[in-house]
Amino acid sequence: MSANQKTLTNFNNSTKKSSKKHSKKMKVYVEKTQDDSIPVAQVMKTTNYGMFKWLPLNRTVTKQTTSPIADSIMYVSTEFKELGNNGYIPVPIIVNENYEIIDGQNRFTVLQSLGQPIYYLVIPGLNIDHVNIFQNGKPWKEDDWLKLWKGKGKKDYAVYETFRDKYNVGHWTCIGLLYGEKYDKGMNRNKLWQSGKFVVNYFDEATELMDMVEEVKPHLDKKLINDKGVVKRDFIYALKKVLLNTGFSFRRFLKNIQLADAPSIQNFGDAESFIGAILDVHNHDLTDDAKLKLS
Repeated sequence: MSANQKTLTNFNNSTKKSSKKHSKKMKVYVEKTQDDSIPVAQVMKTTNYGMFKWLPLNRTVTKQTTSPIADSIMYVSTEFKELGNNGYIPVPIIVNENYEIIDGQNRFTVLQSLGQPIYYLVIPGLNIDHVNIFQNGKPWKEDDWLKLWKGKGKKDYAVYETFRDKYNVGHWTCIGLLYGEKYDKGMNRNKLWQSGKFVVNYFDEATELMDMVEEVKPHLDKKLINDKGVVKRDFIYALKKVLLNTGFSFRRFLKNIQLADAPSIQNFGDAESFIGAILDVHNHDLTDDAKLKLS
């Protein structure tokens, strides 16, 4: 027996052993090789919902994630009764040897609520690190990765969350302010966040900047702030760049933006336009010689 055959045989035996007391064997899938037919895995069936467990760091199941699945199952049940099994076409969930759900937690939730049996496949050795392998059609969102890496003890992700929630900053703006805009070769902001390599490099600078944004926020055009209260990213980065000039006085800018006869800051589409508008407000009532220009 080859090493590959031995592994597959051991895998199949462990699947039988772990599932025997809970379920009925449904079907054996076999892999055809030149020398033999080797059992690879078994799809099992059960209504013992309590045997399954949640992975603590997996994505959160919500009504938003389960509703489309529930609608799909109900449609199949109605339209394809002739298929038997109440018209339901089973798609197995994937669990590890501890019955922790690796793939299919939304399916499991819906099927349990409908009283439908759970079809499942046991693959020993899988854990939270393998979950994303099965998510090609439904990629993880930023908060899913946040939950994972924060749960694994990555303190910088917890700092990110506190900073983001305090200042109500968009995700990528938050990454840029706390980490910086330069990445190692072969790295980008998506890979950085998803790989667990995000670190906080500029906490004090980002905090000082966002404290200023909070001060000026009540005096900004409402169009610069979305319905969630997030200030436009281009304005934040424009203010950040202007602050690098030692001649810029934020106190003067904050005072002038409240004056009725001072220039207003419109909802521009790029950071450079915001820089010009910020300087116009700052330079209000100054002589031409005294007006600040970016160096």
